[in-house]
Amino acid sequence: MPPLPYNAGTPTLREVSSVAVRPLAAIDRGAPVARRVVDQILVGIRDGRFPIGCTLPSEQEMATLCEVSRPSVREALSALQFAGYVESRRGAATVVVAADPPPVAGPSARTSADPLASLEARLVLEPEVVGLAARDPDLRALDAAAALVGGMGVAIDDDVLHPESDLRVHAAVLAICRNPILREQAVRLLPPAVSPFWQPARDRAWSDGALPRLWAGHHRRIFDAVAAGDAVLAAAASREHLRSVAANLLASGSLSPSGRRRLRDLLERHGGDAAAPPHGVP
Repeated sequence: MPPLPYNAGTPTLREVSSVAVRPLAAIDRGAPVARRVVDQILVGIRDGRFPIGCTLPSEQEMATLCEVSRPSVREALSALQFAGYVESRRGAATVVVAADPPPVAGPSARTSADPLASLEARLVLEPEVVGLAARDPDLRALDAAAALVGGMGVAIDDDVLHPESDLRVHAAVLAICRNPILREQAVRLLPPAVSPFWQPARDRAWSDGALPRLWAGHHRRIFDAVAAGDAVLAAAASREHLRSVAANLLASGSLSPSGRRRLRDLLERHGGDAAAPPHGVP
């Protein structure tokens, strides 16, 4: 396959679609179609045919060229967006933003001197902001969040993408809230969750996929409640998910005795008995 013509400027949609994409070749036909499309696009990203800054073909063009349905292409693009390789821009354009597995957090991510205090702040604030989003949603942000929630379900089962965080989904759901002060305060609490403090718990959660699958279901319930305008259910589902994240931290064995005591107290303050963690959490 010839290399993508790429000189000084960003490749045009016509250049990319006419040169870089071909119908799916002899790959694993037993895999779901969306996962096969993910692999096809990812190969193009990594070998330079879709360089960073490149605008990918439209969903319809990709579906025609890859000989698959448009919903399958949409699922694949959502998975790549969840994993951090592409971003959806205004006007339905999808732009490549990373060629290698993206870091869990960017270099500007803030850390916290007290991660458990940040976690408790999230347990207090995030469900309330999600509930407010259900009452008065930004409809454009609602559509953007739908793509990421769906993309998580595809990405966590893809052997190539290997996602390590669901914070993009958290940020997308919070973006549905119209109140900029509450929204920004809640989003500001997300980066500490990817600090080194959380690494053992994150490795434990994402190593075998069981917890990410559970969490994908949590995010689906949160999003569906927001989309339905059910603020009470949305806030409750958000709180359940955050308690599940906290329970995973408790089970990771990375905390000091005093840290375990603080986290148990925190869980009891925000949703019940820490000795009986949320459903599905080991």
